Amino acid sequence: MERGEEGKMTIGERVKKKREEIGISGSELARRVDVNRSYICQLERGTKSMPHETLKVIAKTLGCTVFDLDPDLIKQWQDYQQKERGSMCDQ
Repeated sequence: MERGEEGKMTIGERVKKKREEIGISGSELARRVDVNRSYICQLERGTKSMPHETLKVIAKTLGCTVFDLDPDLIKQWQDYQQKERGSMCDQ
């Protein structure tokens, strides 16, 4: 499997890996998520981005979390929480 920049797996690569781990085809994932098979192909190849809502549905369908598919969201979530705590202290 090819890697994105700096050897890090892309979201699409993680989707494909997880899909293959649980033994479903791209067509089956597309059916379960209610999107076209070509959309799943494009996501896995990294030629199409996915809205957060679609990422949530795909993660649920694959039996994982959005953080499993996009670990960068953990940092974004931590930054958000830290910012919120800071603004609460300012009040």
